Amino acid sequence: MKKRRVLFLSDYAGAFTGFGKNTKLLLTYLYKTGKYDILNAAQGAPKKGLHNHKFPWDTIGVVPTDPAKVQHMNSDGNLQRMATYGVMELNDIVKDFKPDVVFSVNDTWGSQFVTDLPFFKHIPTVCWNTFDSLPLIPDTIAKADQIKHYWTWSDFARQELHKQGKTHVKNQYPLVNTQNFHKLPDPEVAAIKHRFGLPKDCFIIGMVFRNQLRKLINTQIEAYAMFRKANPEIKNTFLYTHTHYGEGWDIRRLCKQYGVNPGEILCTYICKESREYFVGQFHGQDVENPRTKTKTLVTTNVALGVSDKQLNEIYNLFDLYSHPATSGACELPCVEAALAEKIITTAPYSFGEDIIALNKGSIPMKFSYYTEHGTQFLKSQPSPYDLSKIFKKVYEMKPVKRRQMERGSRQWGIDNYSVEVNGSKIEAFIDELPILAPEIFEFPDAEKKKHNPTAVIPPNSDDLAWVKSLYALILDDATIGDHDEGVRTWMGKLSEKAPRKGIEDYFRHVAQTELDKAGQKTTTLEDVFRTADRKTVVVVQPESIGDIFLLTATFESLRNRYPVDKYKIFVATKPEYSTLLDGNPYIDQWVPYHPQMDSVLVMEGNNGHAGVCDIAYHPYFATQRHLSYMHNGLDSLDIDLSLDK
Repeated sequence: MKKRRVLFLSDYAGAFTGFGKNTKLLLTYLYKTGKYDILNAAQGAPKKGLHNHKFPWDTIGVVPTDPAKVQHMNSDGNLQRMATYGVMELNDIVKDFKPDVVFSVNDTWGSQFVTDLPFFKHIPTVCWNTFDSLPLIPDTIAKADQIKHYWTWSDFARQELHKQGKTHVKNQYPLVNTQNFHKLPDPEVAAIKHRFGLPKDCFIIGMVFRNQLRKLINTQIEAYAMFRKANPEIKNTFLYTHTHYGEGWDIRRLCKQYGVNPGEILCTYICKESREYFVGQFHGQDVENPRTKTKTLVTTNVALGVSDKQLNEIYNLFDLYSHPATSGACELPCVEAALAEKIITTAPYSFGEDIIALNKGSIPMKFSYYTEHGTQFLKSQPSPYDLSKIFKKVYEMKPVKRRQMERGSRQWGIDNYSVEVNGSKIEAFIDELPILAPEIFEFPDAEKKKHNPTAVIPPNSDDLAWVKSLYALILDDATIGDHDEGVRTWMGKLSEKAPRKGIEDYFRHVAQTELDKAGQKTTTLEDVFRTADRKTVVVVQPESIGDIFLLTATFESLRNRYPVDKYKIFVATKPEYSTLLDGNPYIDQWVPYHPQMDSVLVMEGNNGHAGVCDIAYHPYFATQRHLSYMHNGLDSLDIDLSLDK
């Protein structure tokens, strides 16, 4: 029987990321069934690389390595970003691999672009997406009608989409290795503490996190400071920060700000050579490995992380896992710590709703809502005072109550995130899909965009509408969303006072480059001005409002000079001034100004070049700087200067 073919677009299975771990666990589960041919289309990885042969299934990167494609990719910042997710290569990968189902697993902007690729209408495709805040981005709601198999990582997003009428959306938790994360025997934990010089009876509050601003280690440190100040009699307490100190929050400065003894802040070092880990106070990067005496220790990070076995040992050092954050899609360390039988405290918002509602070993942080500047997302700010009280509550908790909560925490992790539970659900979903016929994969490539580098961009004071008009009119992309990464990039540039002209010129350059690559003919000035029946007169006045308004007083005289039966009169201005010429009875047509129009020789011709029009007027020129009075000898004057009367 023919095996079903599964294409899994997400992070590389060997990446130390939440997506990477999920990829590895799910594909391992599916591979062991022996029922599927599997391809991991690895986001962020080059198409050709050493990662291709590390796992028993096939792997291919989605970032172009072909020199022509790389040059194309690098010519457009937005395309360069989206190429890391697979926008340039995925359609060809689908055609080559011929999958029966495609999984697109990432944040929405790194996943839902597949709806615009040609294969999407032909191949069953799952968009399995993370959401971290409310309100949901409008594009992600609108696209729900296109996405038949729409999955979320946390249930709060599914609930919100159902409120919007998208009731086909389902929640599917990611996979976590319940075998790798578990409670260690007390003697083993004591031995780990001894190895790193920690007191046997110490009380450790821990957090495992990527050092991002939304992970509120500042709140954690402030709460710890309050806890220590209110309970000076408590000894041997530590705050563990398993993160990279080379990005995000400056943890050392936060300790100084809140008066926390830096000796009570622990971090994880990993050796770049041996991959062994060490626990201790932060002393910088590239510090000495106490065993080898080489300066090879750095704080753990996405590129160089600890193994699951090592991370499980670290979780087992904690007495409480505390995770204050503004928001999150599915904070996997909360699940891993729960599996290691740790009490979890977090705010019951976004990802935290699933934890606090379902995990009997959890404690809710009190928090307040605030609206994030720029995005308008609703975010949570946990109370450091309340958090300090939770630290004290867990410290004083009776052993029987503690063990009850710890066991409940692990059971929650097993019931909702285990490989067996979620792997079997996804396996059943795949098996219900049909095996596709070969002719399905003969779908056409994407329709070529009709780029227009000379498009007229209407004036618009609204920056968002203006940016989207550049995409629609110059790049032929009217489907671009308000929260598309490219749109957000340009909105950021505008907020930093970048001139609109520079942005518009960039879009025109991209469009022209695309046309040149495709060998397509572009509209030229000759196409605009040369007519078969009449000669042409062009008045060029790029700007501004006052000058153009005053210029209109000359149009009646100009028409008298160049009668309508013999001459066609054009006026060229920048698009934002076109409305000043609406309905003027003395001219034939407005056209958008182009810098080539500044040259009289280009416009009227010279030395065998016929030019693009017969007569060009440049009222904004000073005659000492540019020729502005040649007009091929065809212009006429209102004053008769002849001597023959």
